[in-house]
Amino acid sequence: MGVLYILGRRLNRPTWALNSLAVAALGMTLLDPFILWDVGFQLSVAATVGLVLYTPPLEEGVRCLLTRWLSEVQADRVIGLISEALLVTTAAQITTTPIILYHFRRLSLVTLLTNFLILPAQQGVMTWGGIALMLALVWFPLGQPAAWVAWLFLTYTIRVVEETARFPLASLPLHLSGVGLVGYYGLLMGATLWLRRPENRDALGSWLRRFGRTSLALSGTGIAVALVWAAVLSLPDGRLHLRVLDLRRGDALLLQTPEGLQVLVNGGGEPTALLSALGRQLPYWDRHLDLIVLIGPQESRVVGAVAALERYDAQMVLGRDWVVKGNPAYERWRGLLAERSVPLLEAVPGQRLLLGSETVLEVLAIEPTLNLRLTYGDVTFLLLGDGDTDLTRRFHQDPALPYGTVVWLTRRGVGRAMTTAWGQALHPQVVVLSVSRQESRRKPPALDPLLERWGHPSLWRTDEGGTIAIATDGRRLWIRPER
Repeated sequence: MGVLYILGRRLNRPTWALNSLAVAALGMTLLDPFILWDVGFQLSVAATVGLVLYTPPLEEGVRCLLTRWLSEVQADRVIGLISEALLVTTAAQITTTPIILYHFRRLSLVTLLTNFLILPAQQGVMTWGGIALMLALVWFPLGQPAAWVAWLFLTYTIRVVEETARFPLASLPLHLSGVGLVGYYGLLMGATLWLRRPENRDALGSWLRRFGRTSLALSGTGIAVALVWAAVLSLPDGRLHLRVLDLRRGDALLLQTPEGLQVLVNGGGEPTALLSALGRQLPYWDRHLDLIVLIGPQESRVVGAVAALERYDAQMVLGRDWVVKGNPAYERWRGLLAERSVPLLEAVPGQRLLLGSETVLEVLAIEPTLNLRLTYGDVTFLLLGDGDTDLTRRFHQDPALPYGTVVWLTRRGVGRAMTTAWGQALHPQVVVLSVSRQESRRKPPALDPLLERWGHPSLWRTDEGGTIAIATDGRRLWIRPER
């Protein structure tokens, strides 16, 4: 379908391109009627329509704007430089964004920047990739040198995409309903037909010239105000915040103390999911973690922690120097600690860390993984994770331990809580269960009997509610699920 757009532009016949697109779409639908529900087909058609209808007006509008400061020749040169990287992308985004929001429920805020940076390299990808393919068809080793050149452009492209995806607020969760989708395209069609009349375009241009400078100033002021308010709202509010993150694989928690200290417990098993969650929860300017706690060396906890250590400046790590074989993620973790000179605080039972003036993090047990107690005022969080059996001895030594206000468990921890002495002794008010998206279809069989034994405390699950945010002032709890 992109070929139809190119031919239409080369022949200066955009109408021909639209008619040909309609015929092509009809032919594909006749061959496979169900292709209408294919997301790739929908995006391809929408992108081509956007390119045909909106690229020329965008170029003309930018040309008119540039000629206020540049000559026509200079303006055309600038248009030539930014057209493919910016204007063509914008034209396609006009018609494809609603489909993306409807199907994928996310809005990318770095699309234009990313495309602007990677599009110059795409000519090298296609040219050298095509040469490599043709030569390899003749003799495979003959195509290898050309493939190496294409690899350079591909590596640059992938690196730019990965780096821009790590920007704070690179994407936002946003869903467009079916009614909203139809309404958007209805308004877009009406605006397009209205602007086809020359007198309407002239009126719009006159209005933009009249209010352009004022709008620009207001927009700049609005952006500055929004950034300031975002900074103010992300300042410490005097409460302890614990967020049990919703990840595709593994488990992780983010703790923010009343004084603003930031603690990450585990990292989950998928770096992208963890970095995305941290980007949403932490202030947009902040790139540090006061403490990273690793409760075990499992890949489902270490992989994301490695990404966090690479991305953020960590002041200290609490954990153990586990001896693990065949775990490259953990080896990378140990190497990063040495490379970045991050001190490792060896965890021992009974160890207490003061996080701020009133928040205390205590190590309860360390075999085979760490189990923790977090106390702020009258509220206690038992971060038991897998609920290792080493806890039993500690429960007998500490009569206050069974009365934790909030208990955090993983799927494995539910089974162990049902079969151990410490599990029988607990009396929590709230239970937060980390269930990764890989496990969400399988309900822990011991969950219902365990909740009944504990007196039916309030249950929150990450696979049902998304990230579970808990805030406390030391006396009361506020719990808010993501969805």
